[in-house]
Amino acid sequence: MIVSSHNKSIPFTEKYFTRIPDSNSYLENFSTLRKYLINDGFIYLKNFFNKEDILELREFYFKLFPVNTILKDGTSLREGICSGKNFGVVYGSEDHPAYRFVRSEKLKKFIKSKKLAILMNHLAECKTKRLKRVVVRHLCKSSRTSAKAHRDSQWSTGNVLSSWIVLGDCPVDSGGIVYLEKSNKLKLEKIKPHFLKYYDTKWITDDLKDLSDKLKKRWCYANFKAGDLLIHDPDVIHASLDSNNEYMRLSIEVRFIPVKESPDSRWTGDWKGGDRY
Repeated sequence: MIVSSHNKSIPFTEKYFTRIPDSNSYLENFSTLRKYLINDGFIYLKNFFNKEDILELREFYFKLFPVNTILKDGTSLREGICSGKNFGVVYGSEDHPAYRFVRSEKLKKFIKSKKLAILMNHLAECKTKRLKRVVVRHLCKSSRTSAKAHRDSQWSTGNVLSSWIVLGDCPVDSGGIVYLEKSNKLKLEKIKPHFLKYYDTKWITDDLKDLSDKLKKRWCYANFKAGDLLIHDPDVIHASLDSNNEYMRLSIEVRFIPVKESPDSRWTGDWKGGDRY
């Protein structure tokens, strides 16, 4: 099987990919979870959230779209099968459902999850606070808007822990997130020669195969299910694959920082389309 990111193919083989192990057996052992986070730059917890809560959010999001637009005829809101039609509204603009979704009371209630807050406190070894800005990502087969390889530290400041929550099942060919193994340990000088523009400390590259070849590291992946949770630190290199099937990928990103830290000002307001961070 061949997968791609930004329309650049990469063989889905053991040379380039390795499966992310879940850390569910350590869910009650926070010190061990933290060790994995420090060592790998991320942890993966299956079925962390109630599946029904996740699917309700997915249904709520797609219900915000006018009928007979992005959803394929005869399919359900929860399925989220793409019709292939152009919605005709700039993604994330005030007229787009994604803009209303991140400001909805339904989403705000969900992200106040005590279970998630407690986990973040333990992983940070201090009391944390959730940043206001919640990012929603909506990928479909025709969008080609997968994220280039990057580090979150290139886009925000502070000791940020990011939670990536997929709103619905997300197999590899639906455009899931991938992490470059042990990349949180790489020094910036090692990475700089591979940036899209030399010394541009934003996007690293849109060629995941080339970066894997040059750094001799594989991309970590999983076939994510509704209810799964990923948490990563600011320094692990990650990207997303292209969505190559009809099933639309929907995900949100919620970030936490220690309460003693001042938040990056860019993360104190609601997300909107066109944000470059």
